[in-house]
Amino acid sequence: MRVEHRFAVAAAPEDVWSVLRDPESVASCFPGAELIDRGEDGSYNGRITIRFGPTVASFSGRARIDIDDHARSGSIEARGADSRRTTKAVARATVRLQPDGMASAVEVVSQIDVSGPLAGFAEAGGREVTRELLEDFGRQLTARLAASPQSPPPRVGELSAMRLFGRITRRRVRELIDRLFRRGRR
Repeated sequence: MRVEHRFAVAAAPEDVWSVLRDPESVASCFPGAELIDRGEDGSYNGRITIRFGPTVASFSGRARIDIDDHARSGSIEARGADSRRTTKAVARATVRLQPDGMASAVEVVSQIDVSGPLAGFAEAGGREVTRELLEDFGRQLTARLAASPQSPPPRVGELSAMRLFGRITRRRVRELIDRLFRRGRR
């Protein structure tokens, strides 16, 4: 599944890049994500935990990251599996940071392949979920950059699938209502 997404961050590109180029900072802006350690080969081991009501799913994996400071871009290749090792995923993404007036624009192009029991779910709703996660990330990144340097970074918390699906549903309903009202005005 290919996903292209762009989001704005209300901060100068040099400030945004200082966070984007640091894997620990990036992980701290993603709900449910944590870096476990850094391998001797420079790769990162991490985990993302998702709550589905009373059920919790955990995915662990390894990521290789390449950073180009001059171009303010980077790429990541991540491979992981759920705790039962029945669902596996491979994700490749390119991130580019560009000035956008007094703010910054982050462009993400990713290819995500999921196999196993959750593959159908990923194909059906994966693009929407990925876009919503990137929007969440952008909000957390903005909050982190807006916080006082003396204060600790804002706590992100866990990733709740129910809240995520609720936001996606609300957005889709708003889009549908907008389309209906536009048709009615013609």
